[in-house]
Amino acid sequence: MINPNFLLIIALLFVGIILRRVKEFPDSTSVVLNKMVIWVALPAVIFKQIPKLTFDSSILIPMITPWMIILVTSLIVYTCGKIFKIERKTLGALLLLIPLGNTSFLGFPMIEALRGPDSIIYAVIYDQLGSFFGLSVYGVLIVSIFAAGEKPTFLAVAKKAFLFPPFISMIAAFTLSRFMTWSPGFEKALSVVGGTLVPMAMIAVGFQLKIKLSKKSYTYLSLGLLTKLILSPLLVLLCYKLISLDSEAANVSFLESAMPPMITAGAVAIDSGLDEDLSAGMVGIGIFISFLTLPLLNNFI
Repeated sequence: MINPNFLLIIALLFVGIILRRVKEFPDSTSVVLNKMVIWVALPAVIFKQIPKLTFDSSILIPMITPWMIILVTSLIVYTCGKIFKIERKTLGALLLLIPLGNTSFLGFPMIEALRGPDSIIYAVIYDQLGSFFGLSVYGVLIVSIFAAGEKPTFLAVAKKAFLFPPFISMIAAFTLSRFMTWSPGFEKALSVVGGTLVPMAMIAVGFQLKIKLSKKSYTYLSLGLLTKLILSPLLVLLCYKLISLDSEAANVSFLESAMPPMITAGAVAIDSGLDEDLSAGMVGIGIFISFLTLPLLNNFI
């Protein structure tokens, strides 16, 4: 039986595609939705999830793996970008979308479907301590460097990083949660507002999605998704085999590393003026392809 969350993601993607053809919705619709994601919905999710984190030795595997992926894949992508002289905004989009995966909204139900409900805790750790922090720290660094027309100064990068709404929200949530507990009413409000993140982001992606890309865009999209959905998780699996690491935490981390590009990272890339067609295409098409690749990769475990 297909998980209803999968159907919801696909439905929202098609809503965006359909709205693109409705004249009442201006071309700036996706821009507005992306700004709502970054300035409103994502901060609400941050404030809701940060206080729930607990720290012990069991989190090391799902905590370290996503950062290993960010380090290795970003180095590979950047090196290839320089060798093949990839356009700056395209390289920035690839650096943002290949290392960061859709490890929560798609990751959680997929892990439950493939590994069972008891494995969700490892997926949560992977998402919160890996993808989540990756977007706030690594993601803002990439945006700061590649969104500008010219190479920015250290001060410009630092300023943009510290003023990035999700980064401010992360610091504020960490700090405030150490001294106070959210009231039930506030948590409910955060859930309602945060619940708009995926619908707005997926509709924006669908609105921006174009099937007729240039040949160069198709090449980058194909190579980007091949790296994200196949090569990256196989590299993780190889590392696990070399050190004889075999546990459910490792299995879940392996599958989480194979998730398609992060929805919010796509929204950030588009909002930041990186390669918009490539960003929307990698997120949207990546989701469809992952419905095939994830069950296949699960057989490697």
